[in-house]
Amino acid sequence: MALMCLPMLVMAQDSGLIPCGYGDNPCDTGDVANFVNGLIDFLIRMLGVIAVIVLVVTGIQLVTSGGDESKWTAAKERFTNVVIGIVIILAAWLVVDTIMEALTGDGLDFWGRLTGGEYGAGTALVDGGAAGVATGQYTNAEARSTLATAGVGVNAQEPQTSLEGMNQSTVNEVIRLRQACGCDVTVTGGTESGHSTSGTYNHASGSKVDLRVNANLNNYIASNYTSSGTRSDGATLYTNGSIVYAREGDHWDITVR
Repeated sequence: MALMCLPMLVMAQDSGLIPCGYGDNPCDTGDVANFVNGLIDFLIRMLGVIAVIVLVVTGIQLVTSGGDESKWTAAKERFTNVVIGIVIILAAWLVVDTIMEALTGDGLDFWGRLTGGEYGAGTALVDGGAAGVATGQYTNAEARSTLATAGVGVNAQEPQTSLEGMNQSTVNEVIRLRQACGCDVTVTGGTESGHSTSGTYNHASGSKVDLRVNANLNNYIASNYTSSGTRSDGATLYTNGSIVYAREGDHWDITVR
């Protein structure tokens, strides 16, 4: 049985249905809610496929019943039961989603954001949920602890990678990206010296953060954010509201204004 289920688990991981728990991507509480939301969507899609198959088979049985009253009755009952089942399942989903929409404004997706910490203290969603509004700056220890709780890694300790003075809005955006992507997110650069200090929004001011590239993160940013050409240094740019994502070689340079 385990061997039979293995291909399904692999497919679920590849499709994003299982967002964590493999490789270097551990699970957190937000992933549980995200998995439930994804599972609901997956089951509803599968319901449509199964319903079509059953309806086609039932239709064939109706046509080929050859006047057999028992076969005709059984096929009609099966057809009716399938339709009723679809209506009940979709109605149940609609009722729950409507209630959540009325209470939170986010429908079923609210649970993933709530348990994942996106609505944590000091955050306010802007630009279509782009980032939290800054309410101050973190110490290095506070930023690391907040990121670790959300399942975000940091590649090195101080002084190689420092998060001292990192804006809360910048940390919020990293956490939001981790929850939205459901993929591995690792900070490789913060407020430590060695970065460019030009402009108002730079690493030293806590407005920039570097994230290690990986296939899932790359695909998410490229698929969900607006392509904005290239920067003067050749970095490919993507934007989400006022937030800018620049692909710089082995990392993403993210600017949170």
